[in-house]
Amino acid sequence: MTNVGSVYCEIADFLSTHPLPNQPSDLLVGMPDPDWEWLQGSPAAFRERYVQGLNAFACQVARQCGSACALTVVPRRSDAWQLLFDGPDAEAEAAAPQAVETRGGYFIAPDAEDPLWVPWPHLEDPRLPSTDEQTAEDRGIKAILSHLLPVEVKDRRWQAGEVQTVCNRPVWFCRPGRQRGKGGPS
Repeated sequence: MTNVGSVYCEIADFLSTHPLPNQPSDLLVGMPDPDWEWLQGSPAAFRERYVQGLNAFACQVARQCGSACALTVVPRRSDAWQLLFDGPDAEAEAAAPQAVETRGGYFIAPDAEDPLWVPWPHLEDPRLPSTDEQTAEDRGIKAILSHLLPVEVKDRRWQAGEVQTVCNRPVWFCRPGRQRGKGGPS
């Protein structure tokens, strides 16, 4: 797989920038060939857990974006990352105006079936985590990620797509429409 965080960032970007359905819908996730082949080459039990984790993550992000609809992630082969809804209101959503607010967030590498998405609603990119924040206890990860506002102009910023360590876990910072995956695991 090219980057384990790619599909999570794609889902979060899509859900935070598109009108969300009001009824249960499939979220079709077109995966580029290397990612699709990696998934199809994995053992069946792993594929099932992986898709369950994507489902849980998609529903979590949708709830954080104000939608209570149930989403079912359906992976499929594609030339590039492509996401779209397939369900009763799919046509209405396609015709609805696009959201203009740029949201971002952090994808925390899943722990078993526990994918996490922590929103970053600020226009400024976050500062890099300090050494203490990198090695803090895991239970404080959401609080740390929510408070990485830059203090000084010269603070180095966490760029979209970069992976940093927070609470001894790999964390990707994502922004809609910006390149992701730099520094992620292969």
